[in-house]
Amino acid sequence: NQRKWHGESMYHNLTKRHVARTLDLDSWKEEFGIESVHLEKELIFERENESISLQPDIHVVLKNGNRLYIEVVYKNPPKRLHHDLYEEGLAIINIRDEANRVDLSSGDEEERIKSYRSWVRKGGIEEALREELDLQRRQLLFQKRQKNFERNNITVVREYLSEIGNEPDTKGYRLS
Repeated sequence: NQRKWHGESMYHNLTKRHVARTLDLDSWKEEFGIESVHLEKELIFERENESISLQPDIHVVLKNGNRLYIEVVYKNPPKRLHHDLYEEGLAIINIRDEANRVDLSSGDEEERIKSYRSWVRKGGIEEALREELDLQRRQLLFQKRQKNFERNNITVVREYLSEIGNEPDTKGYRLS
């Protein structure tokens, strides 16, 4: 199946496998207190009397009992559901955005592959991983995402209310 990887799936798959292999090294396990590393393991979360099945790219169990859920992002960031369920345990390895890690904007596939390989050879994945394993950084990013989601919710409600306000109330419904 690896021969079929190209474009987004290639970068995503190679990165998540590299991250999992790196975290599974004895030196990383010792440094970060890692008990186990699981690649694409399905997990069940309980929320409001329902069971939700999610499969993070990498699931890390720490010796202190905490868990990390690492998502590798090429274009689409994790959804609100991931944010809510993983909480401060969500770590995001963004291949494209942060600090222009990899230049994937070229129209030439060979140039994109060269840029990606160069980033990997220079230790880019390990550097990004070290940043994301920092608890304070994850807490800060969690708070930023939380504020963005709240701001988006307010915007959606305001747009909805403005649309309702512009429509005639022919049926006598009231908005409480």
